[in-house]
Amino acid sequence: MAVIDVYVVDDSSFDLTMFIDSALTWGDIGVKNVRDMADKVTGLCSSGDRIAKLRIMGHGNDAGQYIGSDWVSEAKLPSFRAQFARLSGLFVRAGSDGASAELIMGGCQQGRNGSFLLAISNIVNVPVSGFTALQRPVLPGDEGGRTTCYITCARGGRTAADSVDDVQIKIMDWFR
Repeated sequence: MAVIDVYVVDDSSFDLTMFIDSALTWGDIGVKNVRDMADKVTGLCSSGDRIAKLRIMGHGNDAGQYIGSDWVSEAKLPSFRAQFARLSGLFVRAGSDGASAELIMGGCQQGRNGSFLLAISNIVNVPVSGFTALQRPVLPGDEGGRTTCYITCARGGRTAADSVDDVQIKIMDWFR
């Protein structure tokens, strides 16, 4: 049994951002929807491996995130509960080796919706994190303040990435 990190990327249709993300990430798993993600991650752990970190990449905003072609939000989470519950037993449990588990929702602005992250955490029974700013595949990632939810939520402070995003969003709104 090994402790592994799993990187899931939306490949439900061609998207330049997800293509770049996948190209820059060795060993990522492309998924078409939430069920496909649960099937592939469960299959990856079928020999007894356990997950330390599961990172789910897809487009998102402060209301939710795409996992493949499925839009997952707090309101729609009940329809995906069974698939997320399949992941619960796959995470490593904190022990003498110091390993602990985490699920990271890697879409833009996931850290701005603590109640959504907490709802996922309540299903998978591990801490769930997201970041408050827009995420860009060529940058190091994890842009903005970090919000981690497990029983309750702890939110990091704003970062320069949050401020840049606020300006970018206002400029984009002017042209709509």
